[in-house]
Amino acid sequence: MRLQPGWLGEAKSEANHRGTVGVGLLAVGSLGNSMATTTVEIDSDLLTRLRERSPGKSDRELLEELAAETLGFETIRRVQRRTAEAGVDQEEIEGEAVRVVREHRRRRAAGQAAS
Repeated sequence: MRLQPGWLGEAKSEANHRGTVGVGLLAVGSLGNSMATTTVEIDSDLLTRLRERSPGKSDRELLEELAAETLGFETIRRVQRRTAEAGVDQEEIEGEAVRVVREHRRRRAAGQAAS
């Protein structure tokens, strides 16, 4: 299967006879020069469902979002496992996180009020 490169990092995809779609992903550097291109095959039904979930996004955007979400959830699970192994209480962590967010919001609001 040959992919036709799209404009600005997107790629046109072509279905093949096995019900999969090849999607070309192009990473674009900060100066617009291409860094890497990767071709992946994904089940056409799955890609259709992703497209329905987020209409208007390119195949590249859909797959990159999915990868980022997966990596984010894996990171959360890894941190939770490590804190549990270290004997840190999850409720204590959540309470500290809430305290920090509230403090940040108070400071931001005080800074905006002073302006």
